[in-house]
Amino acid sequence: MKILSKTKRKMLSGINKPSAGEQLYLLAFFIFLISETFSTTMFQLPGSAYTLCKAVACLLLIIKVFRFDEFSRRTFFIFVLLILEAILVYVNSGYMEVFFWVLFVMGAKNVSFKKILKVYLIVTISIVLLAFCASMLQVIENLQYTRGDGKRVRNSFGAIYTTDFASHIFMITMSAFYLLKDKLKTWHFILGAVVGVLVYWFCNTRLDMGCLFLMLICFYCISQRYVANGRNIFSTGKAKKALPYSMPIAAGFMFVVSYFYSSGNPIFLALDSFMSTRLKLGHKGLMKYGMTLFGQSIKMVGNGGTTKISASQYFFIDCSYLYIFLRYGVFFLLITLAVYMMCCKKFQNDPYFIVVIILISINCMIAHHIIELTYNPFALALFATAPHLEQRYCRSNNNKWSRLNLLK
Repeated sequence: MKILSKTKRKMLSGINKPSAGEQLYLLAFFIFLISETFSTTMFQLPGSAYTLCKAVACLLLIIKVFRFDEFSRRTFFIFVLLILEAILVYVNSGYMEVFFWVLFVMGAKNVSFKKILKVYLIVTISIVLLAFCASMLQVIENLQYTRGDGKRVRNSFGAIYTTDFASHIFMITMSAFYLLKDKLKTWHFILGAVVGVLVYWFCNTRLDMGCLFLMLICFYCISQRYVANGRNIFSTGKAKKALPYSMPIAAGFMFVVSYFYSSGNPIFLALDSFMSTRLKLGHKGLMKYGMTLFGQSIKMVGNGGTTKISASQYFFIDCSYLYIFLRYGVFFLLITLAVYMMCCKKFQNDPYFIVVIILISINCMIAHHIIELTYNPFALALFATAPHLEQRYCRSNNNKWSRLNLLK
């Protein structure tokens, strides 16, 4: 690890060439993602295999950071604070997820975000497809659930729960579309719509497929250069200022409606029914566990991996914002929101990326996958290099992003 002066960092900015550090990161991400994605399927692998994968991935990341990365003093200080935060969360709650997430976000420095997404797609598509085929061949169980009156069967297709399968499909599709961006053709959108219809029909997952169709509509409008008053709707000054706050707004909304939820209020009851009892469970969690700075151990019982959980046993906080607040503490929630806000500002001239973050913000109001890299790799964009930014760095060292030390 090198801590460079401001002058040296300016001289080196804009240089983008394959390095051993980048290759180490991608290998670490590949190994970690295999472990994480398999853990969302019904494949029964030894716990030691998951532990080994995570340990090897962390070792590779540490080597990459200390051997190849160059930091400004401010970035190095922030890196140390984030690691300290992850350690405090682990000490108070016993959960390691924050440590892994922080390590991969910070370790992505000077790694091509495009390559990160390609590795993500290779691993997740391969394992999800393998689990799907294995469940159809009855090698592993295809867990089936029912909703409401019990007439509609919801398939998991080898995943630990039906929404986990749908979440994989949603993020795989969105990641692939983001990589294609301006190369998207009409047949891509037709194929995406067909996939969405099939997943909804067989899994009956409203959230992920609703987000998928919103993504298709927004990406199509952008690809067709849809304009309002002569400008792209994502390029107006007001939109640029407001969109980075999509996630804090979503989080704030969920906190307010969950905290003030009342079973005697018909509006709250209707909203809770629409969100599949997320408000009721969120309110219960807030009242029972309250606020902590660095998290706490909370036993949650969900439907994942089994069909035998009764309604009286069930307690799971699906909303990502409440999940992080209760399990990992208020400080880490603020860090998570800040990371996505800075990602939005970094990519403010990339309307596709802005749409992605908006949809993640909406999705995480009901799903708990915000820091699970197998479901959401987009936080890694904060320190990773992006093609449109690399070109601008090369044209000018006076680019406004060079003034954000955190992103150097």
